[in-house]
Amino acid sequence: MVIKNKMENQIKKRKTDQIFLGVSAVFLFLLFIYLIWAAGLKEFWYDEVATIGFVRSSLSLGDVLHYYQTIEVTNLPLYALLVYGFYHTLPPENIWLLLPGILMTLAGIWLLVRLADRTIGRKAAYAVLFMCLCSTTVINRIALELRAYALLFFAAVLVTDSFLRLKDQMDVKRLCIASGAMIILAFSHYFGILYLVLLGTGALICILRDRKKWKLLLPFLVSAVVFFPWFITAMHASKVDTGSFWIAPPEWMELPETVGYLLGGNYLLCILYAIGFLWLLYDIIVLKQTDLHRMIYALTGPVMMAVIFIYSRWVNPGGGLYENRYFIAVLPCILLTASYGIERFMEVGEKKHRKIVYGIVVGFLLVSCTVGGRRSFSDSKGQYARYSYAAEQMIMEDDLKDQDVLLICISYDDVGGVVLEGWYDYYLRKKGYAASHLIMTQNSSLDAVLKEESEAYAGNSPYFRKIYVVGDTDHIVYLGSDYTVTIQDFFYKFTVLERQDG
Repeated sequence: MVIKNKMENQIKKRKTDQIFLGVSAVFLFLLFIYLIWAAGLKEFWYDEVATIGFVRSSLSLGDVLHYYQTIEVTNLPLYALLVYGFYHTLPPENIWLLLPGILMTLAGIWLLVRLADRTIGRKAAYAVLFMCLCSTTVINRIALELRAYALLFFAAVLVTDSFLRLKDQMDVKRLCIASGAMIILAFSHYFGILYLVLLGTGALICILRDRKKWKLLLPFLVSAVVFFPWFITAMHASKVDTGSFWIAPPEWMELPETVGYLLGGNYLLCILYAIGFLWLLYDIIVLKQTDLHRMIYALTGPVMMAVIFIYSRWVNPGGGLYENRYFIAVLPCILLTASYGIERFMEVGEKKHRKIVYGIVVGFLLVSCTVGGRRSFSDSKGQYARYSYAAEQMIMEDDLKDQDVLLICISYDDVGGVVLEGWYDYYLRKKGYAASHLIMTQNSSLDAVLKEESEAYAGNSPYFRKIYVVGDTDHIVYLGSDYTVTIQDFFYKFTVLERQDG
């Protein structure tokens, strides 16, 4: 009888596992379809076009690395290197550029759901899945952004998963996987390095408890040895002032706002996070359940926010770093904390009352997901057009190749120049609309630009009947009388001047 019951339980568990994996796979496939569709609506903004500029057609991989060691030193190069191959081998369409981020996001969600299932429970795993499916942050700020945040999210999940597996069972394979994951995270974003510091603190706690676990530090040492030569070289070669930054000192309300941002602006989910956080603290402090995974889930998010808040508000307010999207490094732990509260709450009370609790929690989660899903859908459709507009106008005119048409791209700094290089390469040159005459400049005086162009031709400058100006058009100045402004759109950074022959 005992053997029979055991076999029946194993069969039942196998079936529930298959259902769980099947449900997860189906919903992730549906999310994939949605992301492919939404990629067609996507409009790139300044920082994303800068990413294109860093990998544009005329650059080698060495050139990309050089940019990230000089003018883009506040970011790390791994994501750009991954996008480089897609950009240079596939057609100039948004879907191909966004595909790496989409795939990394889906892989990160899959790993995170499995991690929740292994370390918390099946109900928590389902909760994580549906919180990701309806999150504006996951969908529109991670998967559908041409920036390193998809890599940061995926790498943070991979590091957390591999580190906890290594803690449970130490072997060469798991040491290699954890080391590789930490190297990926280190080169994805500087906040990924801060997350590694927090995990390293957890490793030290484990070592203090059990001296035999000293090998937990090996992946951190490996990633540090790989990363620090890059860091030292970049700091030495940097052309920017790393002691100052554009972010203003944070206010107190930004702390809860960061949690709201990470949970997709869905403040119903913030309630679940608060429940999970308080429950974790209760288990850790009162019940003495100080398992490493509980401490990581509960503490890494708040500690990272507190450290960056203190640094940005008081230590170096002129070079503050408190920006919501940077905390995507701890988003996996925020989601796991919220799911922990759901799992524990659904286990409260006697079995005969749990159906009522289940109904309350499931209903609350469905409402939260519906609200979040509608918000994500609206956000996907509501992205503003900016950089494609000017290119579309010139393509419709179909005169860029004419010898008497000039395109001037004006930037206000080195990164702005890279943005316009990327814009021109992606929206025009790769689509077969290269300009016959092109000037890239940081001089906003059109009189001076045209004079320099004339001098370059020894006074025999080509006759231009039309001039397109793209970029920093807010500050352009033209005092001459040869041309008249016929179009000036400040929102789209697009100006057209035409020659007055009369």
